[in-house]
Amino acid sequence: MNPQHAHHGACGCYTPPPSPPSGCQHLTAPQYAPAPAPAVQPDRTVQIAKWAAAGGAASLFLLAFALAAIAIAVGAVAVTICVLVLRGLWNDMTKENR
Repeated sequence: MNPQHAHHGACGCYTPPPSPPSGCQHLTAPQYAPAPAPAVQPDRTVQIAKWAAAGGAASLFLLAFALAAIAIAVGAVAVTICVLVLRGLWNDMTKENR
């Protein structure tokens, strides 16, 4: 591959693209898509307050649930004692009448 002549601006077989006017940078500068805006992060104290509120609410709910369970257990024991006492009284009353 032996070129017949060297390509340069004076040979006429090659014409370079016209240069942009001076001071016009938008034609020569590479075109990039604008960077996406960063995601807005909520303030760290807001996140901490949100989780603290959720934890406090969960703690109060569990405390109320535990107290309700204790109240139900105490009530069940009281009813059981009452039933046993009444059954004993009933047995005593029916034995006397026989």
